Amino acid sequence: MAKQEIEIPRKQQIINYFTIEEAHQPSWKTRLFRTGITLILVGMFISLYFKNSLVVGVPCIVVGSYLMARWYRPYLRDKKLFLSRPNDEQIDNWLLEDLNVIIKKKSIDKLKLDESVLNPENFIMVPYPVFWKSSVGEPKRREGADGKYRYSVWNVQILVLSKDYISYYICTFDFISGNITTEFTNEFFYSDIVSVKSDSDALGHNLWGEENKPVGNIPIMKLSILSGDAFTIVTSIPQFKSSGKLIVNLDKVVQTLRIIIRKSRLDLYENENLTK
Repeated sequence: MAKQEIEIPRKQQIINYFTIEEAHQPSWKTRLFRTGITLILVGMFISLYFKNSLVVGVPCIVVGSYLMARWYRPYLRDKKLFLSRPNDEQIDNWLLEDLNVIIKKKSIDKLKLDESVLNPENFIMVPYPVFWKSSVGEPKRREGADGKYRYSVWNVQILVLSKDYISYYICTFDFISGNITTEFTNEFFYSDIVSVKSDSDALGHNLWGEENKPVGNIPIMKLSILSGDAFTIVTSIPQFKSSGKLIVNLDKVVQTLRIIIRKSRLDLYENENLTK
């Protein structure tokens, strides 16, 4: 009967993806290797060149083989574990699934919105990776086969476009543990938005592990409010070279918001004329 493979839980697979390094051949300079190979060679020599010496030679070979197995087995184990990790595409898909299910549901609850009147097109989700000191702790990243990085911590921004206003939700999401921290919400009426434009600005964080190296300027979307405040959305961090599946088209987001704001103002203008 074939041995049944034990299925590794998804959370553990994600941990393995970010933490397990590629296995390397063990060094022959270790004491375990040298002792093992020496016993095997001595045992073979004794067995071949001395009469009635199997009682000594064979045990030497057996013990030496056991030590050699102990020397090489960790490499085989680590290699199997490394090769069993999920691939880059699977990690991307799991992250997108969590964002679209867990985070979207969280934003609806936090903003106290009526889910029954919302459609997928009402949501604009803009995630970006975190690779600096944050409330989550140590962020992790892994370079994929495509040369892009996958990250364990994300800031997730969600714009919910209702009939008369924009609801905004942001949180920090730990992809490994599933924990959500640093939540913030806000709302703006379309009539209060003066302009929507693409811009760039300094992020204000230093890279993890390189505390004296700032992330630098990044593309942003800026909404200017009638009160004089400015509302900023980070659209991507090109320096982090994250997977293309998680990068949002900045121009498309700006264009979408402009169209919705124009339509809202036109509807408001028409309603005002009707009431005159």
